[in-house]
Amino acid sequence: MATNLSHDPAVIPEERDAGTRRQEDYPVRAGHLAGILGIGVVFAAGRELLGRFLYQQFAAPYAITGTLTLLAICAWGGVSIYVIRRLRIAPWILRTVSIGALFLVLSQFVSLIRDYSSLLPARILARLDPTGIVFEEGLFVGGLALLFMGFYLSLFEVHQSNLKTKREHERLAHEVKEREQAQQELRLLNAELEQRVEERTTALTLSNRQLQEEIEERQQAEAHLTDALNFNQTLIATSPVGILVYKDSGECIVANATMAASVGATQADLLRQNFRKIGAWREFGILQMAEAVLSTGESSSGAVHLTTGFGKNVWFQYHLARFYAGVQKHLLCLAEDILACRMLFTL
Repeated sequence: MATNLSHDPAVIPEERDAGTRRQEDYPVRAGHLAGILGIGVVFAAGRELLGRFLYQQFAAPYAITGTLTLLAICAWGGVSIYVIRRLRIAPWILRTVSIGALFLVLSQFVSLIRDYSSLLPARILARLDPTGIVFEEGLFVGGLALLFMGFYLSLFEVHQSNLKTKREHERLAHEVKEREQAQQELRLLNAELEQRVEERTTALTLSNRQLQEEIEERQQAEAHLTDALNFNQTLIATSPVGILVYKDSGECIVANATMAASVGATQADLLRQNFRKIGAWREFGILQMAEAVLSTGESSSGAVHLTTGFGKNVWFQYHLARFYAGVQKHLLCLAEDILACRMLFTL
């Protein structure tokens, strides 16, 4: 665990699954957490070794050695929970480790109670679980398994966070490079424009008139383009028909609210999808039709009844078509939820 303490994902707060940001804590310090972890492990090992020493040398009763073992488990579990919480690992992993530590504590506590056979709880345990396979051994094995699983999952999550951060850095570096290239191109265009102005000094009046006309035409073209874009965006956003647009590579680049509501997801969920990796498309033959549409350019329509990857049961009347944006092929998917009509028809 200590080898990952200095990585960026461990010191940057992440959002909870529900979309709310975790409460800000003071910054994670690798040395601080490593020290706490070391002290906790040494304390736990010391309690356990002390109990074994007392038993071997002085035949100490189980009430003493078992209590020392309980203290060791509490120390180890408490330090583990604290370190994982400070690393801001996913809450469900923290809960896994916490439950595992609780199971171990309960297992040892039950073992101590059994040593006092005259007590009422011990008699009740002896009647409910004579062999100790459930309340003692079962809790111990389950707690140990949950603890180790939590540790391995936390390592995996930190690794995934590191990979995500690396990809983000690479993306930002690429965007910065593209912006610098655009600025260089703009400087070259400005220089060329200045040269043209100098060459046309002798015909200043005509040049000014032509330039004014070009500016007006460009403004009109930009205004038309802006209107067209606004119209398209409004049409997509307000359309009662679900709309999806995918690149030829499979990435989703457009998803309207109607489609998101129809499949039981958010627009952000749909924009993260790749249609070649959607299980329902593959299962019901939609993927094969989409590949054919992209390959041949012939549109395809039909109806399908399926359960989406987000758990919603739907009837879709769909239409698939290919179009080009520049030189790149795109797949247009129009889908209308006809579940209500189907249900009404069956009635």
